[in-house]
Amino acid sequence: MVDEKRLKLYSIGNFFLGLGMGLYYTFSRPYLGIDLGGGEKLVLLLTGLEYASFLLSVAWGALADSLGRRRMVLLAALSGPPIAALAATPPSPPLFVALATTSFFIMSFGWAPSVSAVVVDKERAGVSYAYYALSGGLGWGTGAAAAWPLSYIAGEKTVLASTGISLATAYLWLYALYPPEAAGGEKIPAKTIFKEAFTELKYLTLAVAMGTAGMIGAFNIYTLKLTAIVEELAKNYSWLGPRSLYGIVYGGLPVLLGAPCRPLAGKAVDKIGAARLYAASMTAYLAELIGIGVADGLPVLILWILPIYPFYDTSMYVGAARYLGRHEATSAGIVLTGESAAGLLMMTVSGLPKETVLPALYALIAASIPLALMQERKWRKTYMKRWNRGAE
Repeated sequence: MVDEKRLKLYSIGNFFLGLGMGLYYTFSRPYLGIDLGGGEKLVLLLTGLEYASFLLSVAWGALADSLGRRRMVLLAALSGPPIAALAATPPSPPLFVALATTSFFIMSFGWAPSVSAVVVDKERAGVSYAYYALSGGLGWGTGAAAAWPLSYIAGEKTVLASTGISLATAYLWLYALYPPEAAGGEKIPAKTIFKEAFTELKYLTLAVAMGTAGMIGAFNIYTLKLTAIVEELAKNYSWLGPRSLYGIVYGGLPVLLGAPCRPLAGKAVDKIGAARLYAASMTAYLAELIGIGVADGLPVLILWILPIYPFYDTSMYVGAARYLGRHEATSAGIVLTGESAAGLLMMTVSGLPKETVLPALYALIAASIPLALMQERKWRKTYMKRWNRGAE
């Protein structure tokens, strides 16, 4: 069992990770899509590449479970320099996409091993993950709210440099305070762990890939709509800067509303099960996105800040850890691999005509729900077989 006090100190590292990601995401979409002239298609392509960078996460997770998790976390600290390098180069859409993708690929080495430390204890996994994710969410909210004010005050390069420093600091902190009880090193071949994960979690992997592709793809398309609405509203608050309000709506308010939902999500996944919580989350997302598509003005802002993400996020990571039963870095890695496959789906969908992209993304969300429920049924059958053999 991981010491609770150490776990809380460890989770501060996730605050720095959330801070860097909040700065990056809030700044990059308007900057790349509008300021650099990339448009919706380049934003969607970047989103796909960001997720595709994590395609090998299950392999890195299996390697971490086999050889030890801390060294993979340390390697991920190198994700900071590529983003920071953008502060020293001329503005260029292709270069921005290339260096951001490089950063995300390096980050993929340590993301799953970092999460695995808080889901080792299956009895407390829901609550422990809720605390870890709450820390990251507070960092995200801080970064999202600060991104554009920082840009107006200190310049775009300062935002990019700060993002890189935050990412490097996060992984160095997580490496230094990684709980010894969760360090891995199972002396089982990584290939064996890899095969077991895909066999046991195949439905969950598909559900995550399809649901995430639909949800993230639609939200990234709507970021440009959100930007236009917020900039219009912000004309009455010119002292904030036209995109400062965007950062507050994009990341600050969702985190503020989502913070009290983190403990609720932890309790919900322990009580009703991961698959049911996932199904409820994705149904809510589908309704929210359709609403954002047809609404305009203030209703879009209200829909955007609904705190659904804590339930969706918790259902995936805790569900994967419980369904696999061991190899916690691998279970987190397979969620990330599923999300990465979502990036490939988004890049495929991005080539469709604009009027058919959103319906295709909505269809992916809807199709993910029965797959998650199939994973729950598969796990229950396997569990009962093992229990009956033990009883004999």
